[in-house]
Amino acid sequence: PTPTPTPNKARGVSLREPQHTSCGPVGVDVTVAPKLHEDAPNAARVALDVSCELRPSAPWLACATHLALTHGGKGFNLKVSPAGLPPGAHYAEVAGVDAAARGVGPLFVLPVTVLMPHADLSLPGAPPVASFEALHFNPGHIERRFVVPPRGASWATLTLTLSLTLIPTLSLTLSPTLSLLSLSLSLSLTLIPTLSLIPTLSLTLIPTLSLTLTLTL
Repeated sequence: PTPTPTPNKARGVSLREPQHTSCGPVGVDVTVAPKLHEDAPNAARVALDVSCELRPSAPWLACATHLALTHGGKGFNLKVSPAGLPPGAHYAEVAGVDAAARGVGPLFVLPVTVLMPHADLSLPGAPPVASFEALHFNPGHIERRFVVPPRGASWATLTLTLSLTLIPTLSLTLSPTLSLLSLSLSLSLTLIPTLSLIPTLSLTLIPTLSLTLTLTL
């Protein structure tokens, strides 16, 4: 049977379960229903017939090229192929554009989100521990890691280790000075500029965070 990751009346497609991200292409049935103004006459509703161009924004999305949209709504099948995606969060969308008025912009946009795990602990023989070393953080930085827990796991232990690294930095400063070279008989002074190098040593602290996630049955 064709899996349906999102319930009816959902406004997008979200794939994050192992049965969706670790297998082949996933087929999703999508229904597009236009909304007319409540005061629109029935004749305008019946006469609604828009030829829409379907434009996926990522190569891992595939669908029909056109959709004939009527007042009762029309559906199309979307094929999502997450097998070749790297670990992490991925976002794409399918835009429906009126073929007769492309400059107006999309009539509807279908968002598609796929979460690919960094570690799958549900695989046979996989240890119940996932470790992520040398994670560098800056102010306001967000680091996400997605882990599939072992089957039957009910709780997890999270261990964080913070380490600081000293990185010396040597910088040279050019300081111009004026020195008196000679005094002539006509009492004229000649000034010759010279440059002196002033070394400056600074130390930078770079925090490194190591994350260990232990899942226990």
